[in-house]
Amino acid sequence: MRLIEVVQVAVDVVDPTLRVVRVAGRLTLEGARRIVTLLDGQCRLVESGGRHTTDVVVDLEGVSWFDPGALELLRFAGDNCRTAGISLHVSGCGARLPLLPFRVRQALAQFSSYPTADLAVTSLVRTD
Repeated sequence: MRLIEVVQVAVDVVDPTLRVVRVAGRLTLEGARRIVTLLDGQCRLVESGGRHTTDVVVDLEGVSWFDPGALELLRFAGDNCRTAGISLHVSGCGARLPLLPFRVRQALAQFSSYPTADLAVTSLVRTD
């Protein structure tokens, strides 16, 4: 019997301009597609004027395994976010970065990164 491994994704609305997408489990290509779909929805809401999100943090601290191709998909989502005026960041990989495969580290290097989601939030929340 083979278990189906599911990635869990949750979105925290930190403030009107910031979302944190928390990811847990094994990040496969299918899981990355779900995250990309979610990010594309955020982009469409911003482009239509329905939302004022300026930053999205994808928190990978809960990810136990990375498919390198999954992070390539996230990199392309970053391009779509930039087009919509959203900065895409990652968090939660700092301590284990040297242990990750080279291709995964390359994909992660395309994003601004934070050691934890909490530090990302502290840095990105606007207090104007």
